[in-house]
Amino acid sequence: MLELAAAMRTVLGDRTIDDLPAGEDALAALGAALLDGDDIPREVQVANAMNLAIAGIVNALVHTGWEMHSELGRPIHMVRGTDRVAPGTVVSELASGEMTPEAWRATCDRLGITGLRLAPEPTPEPAPAAA
Repeated sequence: MLELAAAMRTVLGDRTIDDLPAGEDALAALGAALLDGDDIPREVQVANAMNLAIAGIVNALVHTGWEMHSELGRPIHMVRGTDRVAPGTVVSELASGEMTPEAWRATCDRLGITGLRLAPEPTPEPAPAAA
């Protein structure tokens, strides 16, 4: 799990929830940064980037008080009070162009989540034991 968090920090850097990659070209570029090798098929790059973006949304929201809900056979969704976000739907709609980046930013503003970092914060190193 710590390796995944480190990989997320490396690839996502300071990217925020309101700055998700939009369109397959942007996702393929993000996916290429995840995987070593020039022979990775574009579909794999896009799929991996979509999964990373979904994980980033979940990370950002869980660490700010949102709850993750899932029902058998249905996509996960994040809930805070009456607010609801379906990370997979958001990423899919941004990828396909069904949702514009501007529309997603407006949603983030309305929900008060603009500026939340996608990558988890580094875990502090434990203090050395006193001798």
